[in-house]
Amino acid sequence: MNISPLTHAEIEAAHARADQLQLHDMPDTARQLEVITWRAAEWREHKRRAEWWDKVILRASVVGIVAIVVLLGAGVMR
Repeated sequence: MNISPLTHAEIEAAHARADQLQLHDMPDTARQLEVITWRAAEWREHKRRAEWWDKVILRASVVGIVAIVVLLGAGVMR
């Protein structure tokens, strides 16, 4: 799985979430921050793929509608 690097805003959001959860008071803070950061990257990758599939479905729908209109137009011209 290819996960792109986190943006500065996403890193800041992960740190803010860690502050909210008071992870800095726990002994294994680095590992927990790593998990939060990894989950943010995983979610971004999932969202990117979902957006890609939405575009594919939209394009397929448009092609299907155009094909139906062309076939109906060809049938009317006969």
